[in-house]
Amino acid sequence: MNEANEKSRGLPDSPFRGPGGASAPPSGGGGVELQVKRIQEKLQQLLRQRESLLKENSKLKEEIRQLQQAHDSHSDRVEQLQQQ
Repeated sequence: MNEANEKSRGLPDSPFRGPGGASAPPSGGGGVELQVKRIQEKLQQLLRQRESLLKENSKLKEEIRQLQQAHDSHSDRVEQLQQQ
């Protein structure tokens, strides 16, 4: 998936790229701490995104269940009408 698609779907940048896709600077004395901080921020972002996707998944499963129930009910009604 390319970067434009990732952004349009709300996916985070790679932890190895800075904002806008720029490569992270080579690690120097303070660079390691910066990289660790970025990774921690990305991890938190991914955890929030995971939680959001789990909620959405639950809602969609419930919607599927309701639609299947409605379909079964309609199928039963069609069968009753055909028998009349």
